[in-house]
Amino acid sequence: MERIVIDWGSSNLRAYLLGASGQLLEQRHSSDGALALGATGFHAAFMRSCGDWLQRRPGIPVLMSGMVGARNGWQETPYIPCPADPCALRAGFTELAQFPELNIRIAPGVRCTNPSGSADVMRGEEVQVFGALQLAERRDALLLLPGTHSKWVSAANGRIENFTTYLTGELFALLCEHSSVGSAGPQADLDVDEFVRGLEISRAGDSLLQQIFSVRARQLCAAGGGQSPLSYLSGLLIGSEFSAALGRYSPDGDCLLIAGDRLRPAYEMAAEFFRCPLRALAPGAATTTGLALIAEGAGHVQDGDTQC
Repeated sequence: MERIVIDWGSSNLRAYLLGASGQLLEQRHSSDGALALGATGFHAAFMRSCGDWLQRRPGIPVLMSGMVGARNGWQETPYIPCPADPCALRAGFTELAQFPELNIRIAPGVRCTNPSGSADVMRGEEVQVFGALQLAERRDALLLLPGTHSKWVSAANGRIENFTTYLTGELFALLCEHSSVGSAGPQADLDVDEFVRGLEISRAGDSLLQQIFSVRARQLCAAGGGQSPLSYLSGLLIGSEFSAALGRYSPDGDCLLIAGDRLRPAYEMAAEFFRCPLRALAPGAATTTGLALIAEGAGHVQDGDTQC
């Protein structure tokens, strides 16, 4: 069956048109992220990205995941608790009531109590987790999904057991835009030496708050130029994330990294620095595979497993 699959995050909308056999026919990307849209902006953004697909294929099923189902999204869908499997997510799909003629269903988010005892939530990443497990032919894995809110996810027996969120991307943006640390100007290409220096300092054990101020102090105290403060800051934040996560989770084999071209190089370097073996997977493939898997009620079905 042909379908449209949407990964609607905080900052971006990614749309995929899939053929009857699940093959990718077309894809679209826009900056119409959920955080930038008001209550009435979702319909217009969706039609800008997918209106011509709908005209050529009236009634085509549309599956959405991500912040489109958040409290401030197009229509809120409830969180389901961990442990969560594809069957539980399938049962939690919600039909978009406002425009029933569009044949849109929105995936639920997932909630858990993470290993530190804190409440945690995700929207959109859960779909990519199940897609990644399918693509990697794994049932047990530690998965890393960097972004505005980086997720480290523990999966066992084909289920999401728990996860921890790190505010890495959002904190980087806030510091760049609204602090003295960001006075260095816009981020240029990643400076590997400065990034690795940030990783080294992050592992020193000092407070992250102190380490962040060192970005500014290094600029003021440097005898000459040649620094890349934002690469150094990126190393500090990503290094802090790795230190905390690897103190909490132990990878069973390669950690599955689901990251796009912008973030993948930095996370691969950090993983090598912290001796955490990675296997990288494309976010688009993880999303389309995951939503198809959930919608069809399929899973890593083995002897003794139950179909949805």
